[in-house]
Amino acid sequence: IYDSDGKLIRYPTGDGKSVNPLLYEQTRDNEYTAERLILNGYLEITPKFLPGFKYKLNANVNSRNRETNSFRSFEDPSSLTLGYASITFNKNKDYLVENILTYDKTITNVHRVNITLMQGIEPRYTYSTTSTANQLGNDFFGINSLGSALQAEVGRDLTDRKMVSFMGRLNYSLFDKYLFNFTFRADGSSVFGSSNKWGYFPSAALAWNLHKESFMQNLHWLNIAKIRLSYGQIGNQAINPYGSLAIADNAFYVTGSTPLVGYLPGSSLPNPNLKWETTTTLNAGIDFGIFKSRLSGSIEYYKSNTTDLLVDRKIPTVLGYSNIPDNLGEIQNTGIEASLSGYIVSTRNFTWVATANFSKNKNKLIKGVLQDPVTGEFIDDLANNWFIGQPVNIYYTYKFDGIWQMDDDIAGSAQPNARPGDVRVADVSGPDGVPDGKITPDDRIIIPRDPKWLGSFSSSFRFKGFELSADVYTVQGVTKSNQFLYEYNQGGRMDGVLNGVKRDYWTPEKPSNNYFRPHNVNYSEYRDAVGYQDASYVRLKNVTLTYDLPQKWIKTVGLSMVRIYISGDNLITKTKFLSYSPESEVDDYPETRNYTLGLNINF
Repeated sequence: IYDSDGKLIRYPTGDGKSVNPLLYEQTRDNEYTAERLILNGYLEITPKFLPGFKYKLNANVNSRNRETNSFRSFEDPSSLTLGYASITFNKNKDYLVENILTYDKTITNVHRVNITLMQGIEPRYTYSTTSTANQLGNDFFGINSLGSALQAEVGRDLTDRKMVSFMGRLNYSLFDKYLFNFTFRADGSSVFGSSNKWGYFPSAALAWNLHKESFMQNLHWLNIAKIRLSYGQIGNQAINPYGSLAIADNAFYVTGSTPLVGYLPGSSLPNPNLKWETTTTLNAGIDFGIFKSRLSGSIEYYKSNTTDLLVDRKIPTVLGYSNIPDNLGEIQNTGIEASLSGYIVSTRNFTWVATANFSKNKNKLIKGVLQDPVTGEFIDDLANNWFIGQPVNIYYTYKFDGIWQMDDDIAGSAQPNARPGDVRVADVSGPDGVPDGKITPDDRIIIPRDPKWLGSFSSSFRFKGFELSADVYTVQGVTKSNQFLYEYNQGGRMDGVLNGVKRDYWTPEKPSNNYFRPHNVNYSEYRDAVGYQDASYVRLKNVTLTYDLPQKWIKTVGLSMVRIYISGDNLITKTKFLSYSPESEVDDYPETRNYTLGLNINF
């Protein structure tokens, strides 16, 4: 790493390729600073001359200022521009104002009516200024050398989006057994086309407190039994501001010898009919509690269909545009969720409580974005990996079938140009739907990426003033493409000299059927097929130990509570996925393991 003079060696492995990572620490400086201001306020009026009425004004301001600096000195290993500096200033301002009028009335302990009317506005503004410089005149002052650059660019961006909302809700209770809820809301957003800025979303919910019926009173062990059913719609406006409008891009040109700047139409065709994406959900569930709620839980099923998906549809470039924002397709999600909580032990000095949660979701594409020009039926969209009747989040790739060995009949196989040590993929299908002895795009298979189920378990033990709690979280049945295993840039060198992850390389002396041969120039075709791994994991997410000082100690000094605690986050993760974390991407920083020691005092 260091030479005889104590200086860092640029290529410590002697191959002229692997840069000493400590050089980056000396030649780079990245700094991020942020300021945030959150103001919340409300005004509540309950007029005595109007019994049951209440007015509430909510106001919120959320302001965020951020500065991001990046600097590379002349000596930076990757600096080919004689120094680099960049400063970005971001400012976000969000406002929310809501006027809420409520009427609540109970009539002879039989009927209860609650009516809520709401009107709100929510403007959001984003400002961004970026200055980037290359070929610095000096690098002595670090990021402050930006002004000495021979080449510099300045960018400015401003966006705003506004939403106006109206909502009406009626809650009605009969004998506190039969509960009804009806809601209607109208939302208008500036991001949609001029013809469809408003979306209208109704919903209804019913509930039956079964345990309050007279015929249930003899079941003394059952104290809560509630059946729920709901059906309703919500909207999504998750597109960039101005997405439905015609956008002009900067165009640089020269007239004579004079450089000028003009504007040309952008690549996106405007769509004045762009509208809200809508999700319609049916939900049915049951809540229960037995043995005086010593054991309680819930089970529910849901089915949701999302229609008018907000997508960028590709169009022929002969029109002068490459895409248009549009509402296309339909996705269906179905799933179940369950939770169970119980007081396993409950005595005067010792309590043990445990909670378990389980959820499972399946989704599939009902309608795509492409249609057969003759039949009008929706067809698969290979460019976006959207297949009718299949999950939305998938890999569409070749199936790994081992490694070619020295004694394999490669010349007579579906990969006649392969060499021993190359990746072998399966001949799954051909143009007629059966294997044809060739590896073609028809041999690609669908690999779902989403997990099959999620679960969590938490437990807490309390003994006198001490409490110990732990949370475990698991994700099962998820597949991820691990670029550490096959990409040169992310996974280290592929010639077996320097690796990011240890691999079982194939060699003539030690033939492996799990990983391809080391290579430098002649890459193994289909090498990404080895990277699809089971990314399931179990994680000890949190452990916390607290101690509350006895009341007789702290009351004498005017305190109501003194708590000492120590906690740890992301302590243990068990997974077969070969990476820093099964949740992170290859360019992400590793997740931190955090320890906290704290003291809470209430006066």
